[in-house]
Amino acid sequence: MFSLVWLWLKRKFSASPGKEPRGRKGVKRNLHALLVGIDNYRPPLRPLEGCGNDIRLFQEYLKGRLDPDEFNLQERVLLDDEATYQTVIDVFRSHLGGAGENDIVVFYFSGHGSKEPCPEEFWHIEPDHKNETLVCYDSRPDGCDLADKELAKLIAEIAVNSPHIIIILDCCHSGSGTRDRGVALVRQAPEAERRRLLNEYIVRPDDFRTVPRIRTGFTGRGGWMTAARANHILLAACRDNQYAKEYMTAEGPHGAFSHFLLQSLQSSGGALSYGDLMKSVTALLCGNVTEQTPQLEVVDVREIDRIFLGGAITETRGHFTVSYDGSLEWIVDAGAVHGIPPTTAGPIRFALFPHGTSAEAMRRRSNSIGAADVIEVQPHLSRVRISGAGSGAAALFNASLISLPIAPTEIRLEGDREALRLVRDAIESSDFSGGPSLYIREATEDAKLRLSARNGLYVITHVAETKSLAAPLSGYTAANASLAVRRLDHIARWKAVNDLLNPGTGIPAASIGLRAFSGDEQILGSELRLEYKWKDGKWVPPRLDLCLSNRSGKRLYCALLSLSERFAIETGFFPAGGLWIEPGQEAWSEPMYGRIPDELWKLGINQARDFIKLLISTEEFDPRLLRQGRLDTPVLRQTLKIDSSGSALNCLMNRIITRELTADPGETLADWRASSILVTTVRPLEGERAS
Repeated sequence: MFSLVWLWLKRKFSASPGKEPRGRKGVKRNLHALLVGIDNYRPPLRPLEGCGNDIRLFQEYLKGRLDPDEFNLQERVLLDDEATYQTVIDVFRSHLGGAGENDIVVFYFSGHGSKEPCPEEFWHIEPDHKNETLVCYDSRPDGCDLADKELAKLIAEIAVNSPHIIIILDCCHSGSGTRDRGVALVRQAPEAERRRLLNEYIVRPDDFRTVPRIRTGFTGRGGWMTAARANHILLAACRDNQYAKEYMTAEGPHGAFSHFLLQSLQSSGGALSYGDLMKSVTALLCGNVTEQTPQLEVVDVREIDRIFLGGAITETRGHFTVSYDGSLEWIVDAGAVHGIPPTTAGPIRFALFPHGTSAEAMRRRSNSIGAADVIEVQPHLSRVRISGAGSGAAALFNASLISLPIAPTEIRLEGDREALRLVRDAIESSDFSGGPSLYIREATEDAKLRLSARNGLYVITHVAETKSLAAPLSGYTAANASLAVRRLDHIARWKAVNDLLNPGTGIPAASIGLRAFSGDEQILGSELRLEYKWKDGKWVPPRLDLCLSNRSGKRLYCALLSLSERFAIETGFFPAGGLWIEPGQEAWSEPMYGRIPDELWKLGINQARDFIKLLISTEEFDPRLLRQGRLDTPVLRQTLKIDSSGSALNCLMNRIITRELTADPGETLADWRASSILVTTVRPLEGERAS
């Protein structure tokens, strides 16, 4: 297994994390990237759909966001039939092997993962006598997978010169590779039947003599590895008992992990630690896809605080630039790699200011001299239509993002025609005013939720999964159709808050630190796990305390939201919903208790997930406006009234609730950012006792 193989690499090499190395003055560092994506596998393997898209999007991100003053980008891309077993090995050695001590190495694999029987010589490190593998284009039916030990050998070879190495794997190797009809496409191939001979590997058992015989069950939670060495980082799509799934977006299919990884990077503003990055990815992915939890695996926990790609990504300036291009006319230097969504999602607007306007002056709306509306989003820039400002070809403007789209959640309707007619009628009259739903719209291609009407039941699921998100409704009646639509509206509001990000933020990711404690123990990792404790003859729910600390030089307004699996949104962490935190100061939240209701626990459900969202703003806002109860809790219209003056974030929250596009953000154009973390609560079942 990958985790055991990496113990050998840890012993073979040692390094300690510290400050990111800098190149010699006037000498650029190199970022060597090998990006592998395979969709069109040879039969009998099932083809995939989003792997090439994953690789192209990450390549565009590197090209658009790499610091050109500090780094040269040297990338190789292998797609489909280019990614044979031998070619991957050869290019890994020739391309990545040139990285030096101050360089960065990225190996990104998007495709099928699997398992294969391993030779007896490796059994001392493989309790199940199997390798975890990456499936290359020609691996099946009669070729070789790239085994975990072979990948470890390749990394050991390039680690000699001590570059910073990142491995990103959007694939999985658990289970049989089968899937239920209608379930998301899974990136996992059936286990290879052939046991390779020892001489067919590029690695030998002697390389692993220093690895002790391991107890069964010793493995990283991702299954692939823990880490190769202190400066080797693994970002894996899921745990070793889960599937890496594909996910449909407005731009086409992607790996779910890759999509939310890039979404988190694009909205980060630049320097983001691996730990904070994976907290964001985990919360976004788990809020949209069930039973897939991404993994960050390291040996030295200090690596968690290291900056993604060693600081190679440029920091956002907090503003963009609008200029005139001869062929594209007016453009803004913000595109998909900066997190700008496709224009079909709704209006995107920038406020324009004279070039050279200070960041402080750009926060005052009265200093704006016009606006720019996005008409086409490209990878590194967007075409815009300007108004209210001088339009000479030599003009140059500072631009601040002031309007983001909050598009309705797209749903797919399937099943009984008459039952769905009742649903469509309910959608057209579900608003408080009697008009159509503000939160959902019917779609077929890019739908995120599905309402099926089969066997006399209305059932709501994620579009590519079968697990129901709410109790099925029995009977095709107008009342049940109306309730199903109210549930969809409720879930859509929850999703809008959970997915809330600001691609135009100028607030650094590290401005507000968030530490989590259960009792006196600090909880680390990309997922916070809380467990009931056995005390005085009963199980006691765990307590969670959160501490926010202002590490910036500016006063910032902060709030915390709790989003539950039952689609409730709570804001009770601070008495007023949020609070100002001065530079160098910290604030403790009200305690949160992880609970699993008795009625669920008695049914054998012993885990629950909540998503904690941190909102940070340069101006005060009221997070209590986003509160909603659990699914099927009545929503009162008067509780949704929002004062949108004075805060761009209040204006955006108004759009989440009412979808009104006329709200004026007022005189102050506040900057804001959002981040999330997943909290999992575990309550042992009957008969279990704490050790």
